[in-house]
Amino acid sequence: MSGIVAIVDRGRHVSSDLLRDLLDTMDYRGHDGQDSVTDGHIGFGHQHFYTTPEAVGERQPLVDDGYALTFDGRIDNRREIIHTLESLSGEESDARIIIELYKEHDGCSFLTDLVGAYAFALYDSYNEKVILARDKVGIRQLYYSVIDNEIIAASDIKSILRHPSVEIRINEGLLAEHLFDSVSTIGETFYEGIQYTIPGTYVTITQDGITHNRYWDPSELEGTLSGDSEQLVEIFLNKLERATKCRLRTRTNPGVMMSGGLDSTAIVAAIDRLGIDTVPTFTHIYTEDIGDWDGEVKRIAEMEERFGIHNEKLVIDDETVLKTPEIYSTPLVEGPIITPTQAITESLYDRAKQWNCTVLLTGRGGNRFDGSRFTYADLFLNRKYRTWLAHGRADDLSLAQLALWYTMAPILLNKITSIHNIHRANGEKDHESIYTESFIEQAQIRERANDNGDGVTFHSIEKQLAYNNHHYSNKNFWIAISRQTALNKGIQLRYPLLDSRIVEFFYAIPSEMWAQKGVKKNLFRSAFGDILPERVISQESNTDVNFDAMIHNDEQLIGMLRNSSNLVNNGVISPANLEQEIDAYRNEDRSVMDIWKLASIEMWLDTVV
Repeated sequence: MSGIVAIVDRGRHVSSDLLRDLLDTMDYRGHDGQDSVTDGHIGFGHQHFYTTPEAVGERQPLVDDGYALTFDGRIDNRREIIHTLESLSGEESDARIIIELYKEHDGCSFLTDLVGAYAFALYDSYNEKVILARDKVGIRQLYYSVIDNEIIAASDIKSILRHPSVEIRINEGLLAEHLFDSVSTIGETFYEGIQYTIPGTYVTITQDGITHNRYWDPSELEGTLSGDSEQLVEIFLNKLERATKCRLRTRTNPGVMMSGGLDSTAIVAAIDRLGIDTVPTFTHIYTEDIGDWDGEVKRIAEMEERFGIHNEKLVIDDETVLKTPEIYSTPLVEGPIITPTQAITESLYDRAKQWNCTVLLTGRGGNRFDGSRFTYADLFLNRKYRTWLAHGRADDLSLAQLALWYTMAPILLNKITSIHNIHRANGEKDHESIYTESFIEQAQIRERANDNGDGVTFHSIEKQLAYNNHHYSNKNFWIAISRQTALNKGIQLRYPLLDSRIVEFFYAIPSEMWAQKGVKKNLFRSAFGDILPERVISQESNTDVNFDAMIHNDEQLIGMLRNSSNLVNNGVISPANLEQEIDAYRNEDRSVMDIWKLASIEMWLDTVV
């Protein structure tokens, strides 16, 4: 995963010193060097991290006959694409394929057929426009800001913030959504004036303005794939194997971040089914005071025995748990999303480097197949009453609760915008009252603005919720931060279960296939029932981490909130209400994560304000 910077200034020449200055903010990505090019009013830069064989030694940005391109990514169907282009021999880099596709199609129509994880900035001098594109699922980040006649785009927000024309202003509306666990605004970042390219779209910027062009719309997949359970399972296994195989294309050894859960163990099983030599796996487990991990350890042991894998275990105990919040506050300025497990995961990356692994596959994305109780509304609307009853009888909740909250409530709502709104209708607790009136008003204004009837509408309630949870939540920021943490250690994370072909499969199958008769991940369990150990297949859920046990030094967290004043000075919370929250935490009326969220925002504001 490389880093890219693009500057187009119609009013003056781009300074090479300025371009390199912005590029230097991403030096942690440039494990294999840095290149830049300026030509009049354009400047493109690239931090190299060669993780595929074809990328080794390539020089970017590419400048070719009136076009300039800086590309961060990997094309997974490159063989099929190359076959359609007479101008390519098959040895070209993925970046060269992109620029040839653009010239061949005279535009970006080729993105519909492209499979992979990528982001790129392209300048077309013939039409005097800038193209910013991002893959369908949104694995690679791409931010941009347009100020008067100047366009600035980069893989990291901090590169844009370094530009002298950019003023640092907090996006209070998005911050309010984050605090209330209701991030529904798309395209915006935590900074006013800085946007991100939405997954599955490309942005065209000309002198006439900015246009957003969606080239991938999951709503078109609704109900397009049917079949019995056995047929769908076979399709899923084939797609997972393809997604896994293309992510094993590396210049060094690949590895797998494996827990005892279904998602990551499925990746290991897919590698085995491909007939590929086993790759090392890396796991962090905890002592009993942090969680009940006996079942997790046993599942991992059975995976080692079944597949003959080597597993590097990092045991987290009182000596290795990081107890002070400052250790976690590596200034990742994309947003105030810092988890207490961040530094622990960094230790796993160190282990991976000892095995010469620069690429780690993870099971992130598999939770999309968990399903949810909103399937009941789908079944009811589709008149599948017997299936509804079969699901309901196997569910922990009563039939009356299922009928009221998960069947009639979502059906009767005029518009379903997010899972959070459904949860609010179900009486989920929130803490809006602790924040200042002006801050709450900002959140309410934002909520009304988002409820404008625009956006994608699915026929399926379940899929509408899943789509919104994927595209309208803060998951983009979580992925950005986890990838940055890994890159800082020289590791690229890859996600087979976020392959666009698997995501498309997920949206195309009947939603009742996700969870059947109250059994979560039914599709996974059916697919791997004879492949994974029984202990893995039959598990109810992964072990939860006891964050209260992990964060021992509560007083330091509290001291940070009291001694710093960013939350108060920025009008987020009053001093009295902050004390109220601290007292509530000490009285065990608030979880440590409630306090951690405030502390993480305090640290972020301290970094950027």
